[in-house]
Parts: sequence; C-alpha cells; structure tokens
Amino acid sequence: MISEIVFTSPEHYVDLEELCDYRGYDKGKLDALGIKHMSVLYEEDLISLAIKALRKVDLNDVNLIILASESNVDLSKPLSVKIVDKLGLNECITFETKFACRAGVDSVLMAYTYSKITGNKSIVVCLDEAIYEKGSAEITGGCGCAVIAIDPLEQGIELDLKTARSYVADIDDFYKPMSITPVVNGKLSIVSYLYCCKKAMESWKNIKNRNVTEYFDKLVFHVPFPRIVKWISTVLYAHEKKNITLHIEDIIKNPNLYNKWRDERKSVETSIDFIDWFNEKVEPSLRFHPYVGNSYTASVWLALISTLVNSKIDIGDKIGLCGYGSGAGAICVEMIVKDKIKTYRELPTKKLDVEKYIELRKERGLD
Repeated sequence: MISEIVFTSPEHYVDLEELCDYRGYDKGKLDALGIKHMSVLYEEDLISLAIKALRKVDLNDVNLIILASESNVDLSKPLSVKIVDKLGLNECITFETKFACRAGVDSVLMAYTYSKITGNKSIVVCLDEAIYEKGSAEITGGCGCAVIAIDPLEQGIELDLKTARSYVADIDDFYKPMSITPVVNGKLSIVSYLYCCKKAMESWKNIKNRNVTEYFDKLVFHVPFPRIVKWISTVLYAHEKKNITLHIEDIIKNPNLYNKWRDERKSVETSIDFIDWFNEKVEPSLRFHPYVGNSYTASVWLALISTLVNSKIDIGDKIGLCGYGSGAGAICVEMIVKDKIKTYRELPTKKLDVEKYIELRKERGLD
C-alpha cells in the first residue's frame, strides 16, 4: 500500500502580480486561474530537488525506483540513474516513464503491482519543471517533486487496480520538442483535459455502476492551475446531477458550441448544491497549488497531500484520483484509506526578485 507521500518544491518563488506588472500581462488572469506564486529553480536543479524529497522517506530495502518526468532532455539516459547514484542506491531497479503529466499515476500503478507481486518496497519519483516561453502561458509555470513510497507490509492507502480505467485520444494540445519549453494550444488543452478526464471516469463508472459524484468521499485531479479543477468538477456534476443540453463531447465534435456550453457550465458552477458538494469533496485538494504553480507529474500528488491534510479523512473513505497527460489521456483509480499515512510538503518560502528571474531566463536562452 502507499505508506508515505512527500512533496518538495524549490526554495524560491516569483510573485505573479509582480511578474504581470513587469511583463504587461493581464493580472485579472491570476484570479481567473487561481494562482499567486510560481516556484522557480534558483541555485538548485531537478536532481538536488529529487534528492531532497527522497531523503524525507524511508529508503531501507527499496528495490524499485521509477521516475516519472517530462523534463529530461536526454532521450537515452533516465534522470533516475543520476539520482540513485548520488544516494548510493545503485542496486535498485530504475527506469523512467513518460506520458506528460499523468506518467506519475501510471508509474504508481506499475510500482504498486510490482510490490504486491514481489513483496518488495518500491518508490515513484515525480519530478518536473514547467517553464514556458514569454507570453500568456508563462504565469502557469512551476516546479516540484513528489515521492510516493509503496510498502506491501504497511497499512496505508490501497489502490483498486481492477477498476482503474484510462481514456486516451490522439490530440495535439501540447508538444514538447527537444527543448525545456513546450508548444501549447491553450484552449485545446483545456478542452482535452475536461474531455479525457470525464471519459476516464465514465469508464470507471461503467465498471462500478456508481455515480462518481456520489460514490467517492473525496476527488483529486491533476492541477495545471486550480480553476480547471472546478471546471472538470462542474462537467462531472452537470453530467450526473443536472439536466443540461450540451456536454464536453459536443465541443470536441463542434468547437463553435463552446460559448453556449460554457454558459451552461457556469450556471451549474454557481448553483448552491454544486458549491456545497465541491467545497466538501474537491476544494480541500487545492490549498497548496496557488503558491507552487504547475509541477506536471507531481501536481496530482500535491493535491492528494492537500486533501489528506486539509479535510477530515476516516478509515474506509474512498478517494477518486484522476491523472491527466497532454497528448492526450486520463486515468482514474479508486483509493481506499486503510490507515493514516505519513505526508510531508515543503513549499517555496523565498521570494525571487523579478529582475533576477528574468536574468535566470536569459541565461537559459528564454528571453
């Protein structure tokens, strides 16, 4: 079972209001997206960030370390080799997985299965830096590392592997060439996220024959920015609880219906019953992300930590976790709380002046 979850961010952050003032970006987007700070690697790197996180968990008798990342520009050598070497864990089985931001969830399912079959402890490291070219997407960057420890001898969080369900579609919403920055179609990426997450959860629903909004005590999603989690929550709630005429599938088929669909979604979002449901089951997962930004593969695990820390969780509670990766695909897995687990999070505490942040970007060839 999952016995420990750790999240560490870089020490430094950029105040996004100050960045908007410097760049001339619309500050209204910060409230619209639900973001305040963006964590930034400054006098640190991804390897040191991962080692800092791994040193927070029990590494004794670990036999498998999987790294999930989309930040490695070396297509041959996994970053995990550098990490295990520095920690002296050279006899561990280690490799790297890739499916944009959802790779961490895929990796946890893989490691969980390995531990269940072999009886050996395993660890998944979700390590990423989200950094964008100058422009409107820049404010949605961030960085972080999540470590998920799996110990078959410990009580903790159990995964229902039999009912885990995925949905994938060939959608070019996000493309990352051999570069630290991606090419992003923002509007398409939002629609793709909503579409794939809904389809994955519908696939789970077809197996369990239960409503997602009723069955789970808590819901946790990948968080590229907090506001999108309210949107996917609205999509699911409207589908199961409201009599609406348009669904996200209709937007995939006919993008011209987007504005009408958005208006219907907003009417659901402002309803009292939805607000009460969302505040109880989803909102606790979003308390930390405004101060970190998007950490790609690590983001959904920070959301799970936030849920465990900021809401009342009882033994036997069921948590629905949905990971999403651009390109595109979503995966839904049921988690059952068997016992309390150790969690740790470390958010950025040192503000980096915007001028220093810009200098850092110039050194990396970004400005």
